Formats: sequence, structure tokens, C-alpha cells
Amino acid sequence: MDLDLDLLSKARRSVRNLPTYDAGISIDRFSSSDNPRVIHNLSVNENPFGMSPRALAALQVAVQTGAIYPDGDCFYLREKLGEKLGVAPERIIAGNGSEDILSLICKVFINVGDKVLIPKPTFSLHHIYAAMMDAEVIEVPIDSALNFNATRWLETLRSLHQLKILMLANPSNPVGCSLTHTELSLMVNACPSDTLLVIDEAYVEYAAHEPEFPRVFEILQNQERPWIVLRTFSKAYGLAGMRVGYGICSHSTITNLLNRVRTPYNVNRLAQIAAIQSLDDQQHLAKTVQFTVSEKDRMRDEILSWGIAVAPSSTNFLFIDIEAPSIKVANYLLSQNVMVKAWRGVGYESFIRVSIGHQYQNELLLRNLKNYLSEQILNFPVAL
Repeated sequence: MDLDLDLLSKARRSVRNLPTYDAGISIDRFSSSDNPRVIHNLSVNENPFGMSPRALAALQVAVQTGAIYPDGDCFYLREKLGEKLGVAPERIIAGNGSEDILSLICKVFINVGDKVLIPKPTFSLHHIYAAMMDAEVIEVPIDSALNFNATRWLETLRSLHQLKILMLANPSNPVGCSLTHTELSLMVNACPSDTLLVIDEAYVEYAAHEPEFPRVFEILQNQERPWIVLRTFSKAYGLAGMRVGYGICSHSTITNLLNRVRTPYNVNRLAQIAAIQSLDDQQHLAKTVQFTVSEKDRMRDEILSWGIAVAPSSTNFLFIDIEAPSIKVANYLLSQNVMVKAWRGVGYESFIRVSIGHQYQNELLLRNLKNYLSEQILNFPVAL
């Protein structure tokens, strides 16, 4: 894209230096009535079962009210979430996806030069939104086993006398690894006393069954440090297209501040209805999680048997080191009608992130990935 340098110079310096978020390519671009093509999209961690049947039925009725403004305060959604979580609705904020709330947090709390600590790699908007506000972003890399390096985190935290925000995706996106309850507790307590703790639990539903996965509210409820836990309906609840996420805050003052900078009606009417109905369909959620976890473990074991490194995963995706430029394998898989996410972050250019789809999609991915690798790597196991 050609950029007008004069117009570019009028923008804030921090914005001029920002990368754009890589949202991938919509599969709609690959198919038309004249050129139908089925693409199996395993790149954006969607729920292969889609939304809850209850949510779908409610939307078919609610679409007739599309000319009416939504509830700008998300009153009924926050009431429902508060009931489910045992939290006062005044401490809950809803957003156009949880990334909307991430943006609000950075706008409200970050001043020029404030320190923000994040993992590397991580969900890129953690870095982008903090940098947008001229923060000093500090990164703690994952270790060689593709896990959080808790020891290094503690060393880093203890060296920081000032830290405005700890922004941590647990489980990790894009890696999939997660901290244990003990590790997260130690890290939280190692932060400076006034640090704002932002724990992004977008994939919590896939990890909650693990015995060592942090019970985040048990860790945070007695904290004097302010905190926000972010969650979303985009993943396990299957509402990625609806765009609705939420944050649980340590005090209603935080929600009050975030509401001052959010756009009016930031969660549309249909999204609110679908989210409320989804919360009442725990059977659909359980089916999604059970299938996804089983398939994820099966696929990871298969790929590991090839001698390829795959990160531990508490999510609905796998982070795979193919030991070759990720763009090349992603393009090859796309030629076979399978879309994956090629990671482009410095130091991780040989990794692809693969979502867990239906079983037949997963088999298609495994077969074509093994075919590609067998052609590229000497003495690689024979293709499927």
C-alpha cells in the first residue's frame, strides 16, 4: 500500500511506528458463485461446532429488531455474567470482543513512558495497544521447551521498581502453554504494589479442567493491587462473528473509568442476545471442550511422533515449529485448501499456529503437513 508521507507525518509518532494487526484473510475471499472453493480455516481458533443452538434460535427472532439500538450498558448480559461468576454486575464491562477492552485499558491507564510487561510471543494487540499509548513495552520470552519461564518472570518482576501494567495471556496465545496456580500466584505477588494486573483468559474454558491451571479469582480476590480478568465468547462459545467479550474488574471504579472512553453501543444487540443464550447452554460448551481437548491431544501426539516440536497447549490450537519458513508451508497448505496461521514475529518465523477443527479437517491438515515435511526434510517419516 502506498502511503502519503505528508499525511503520515500528521499522525502521532507512536501510531506512525505501529504495525497493523494481522487478522488473516477471510475465507469468503476464496469462493464465489463463479469459482466455488471450500477452504478449511484452521487459522483463527474458531469453534468448529459454531454457536449454541439456543443462541441461533434466539438470533433468528432477534434479527427482526435490528433497527433498534442495543442496550448501551449491556445490563442483562452483565447481570447474567455476574450471576454466573458471583460478581457484582457493576464490576463487569462488556466489549466488542475482549480486544476492545484491552484498548480501553491502555487508553485509560498508560501515560508516556509507563512500563508494560508482556510475554514473547503473545497476542499482538497486547503490544500494539500499549505501544499506541507510548508505553515502554518489556517482553519476557518463552523458554526452549515452549513454556512460560516462571523463574525468568520472577527475576524480571523483582528487578522492576515501577511497572504500570502486567499484561498476561494465560493460556498463551499463540503458544498455548499456561502457568500453574503456584507460578501465577508468585508472579502476581512479585509485582510492584501499584501494578495493574491484566490477565487475559480468552481460552480459559479449554484449560479449566487441568488440575494445575490457575484459579484466577482465588489468587486475585485478596489482592490490594488493582486487576482485570478478560474473557471472550469468541472461542469456546462459538460467537467469533458476533464480537463480544467481557472484563471482570477488582473494583467498580475501574469499570467506571473504562466506560468513560468506550464507544456508545460497543456491543451490538444481536451479540448481547447470543451471549446471554450461550451462557444458558452449558451442554453445547461441554461438547465443544471435550471434543477439542481430545482432538488437540491426539494431533499433538501425532506430530510429536514425527520429531517435530509442538508447544504444550491448554487451548484449542497447536503452535508447531516446522523448522522451515512458516509462510512457505502456510502457502502450500492453502494450495491444499487448508488455512493455518504463519507466525511472523521475530524469532518465531518457523512456527505455524493450527486451530483444532472437525476431525476430517484435522486429518486433512495432518496428511498435507506430513506430505510437505516429507518432501523438505531428509529421512522424514514416509507421508501418510
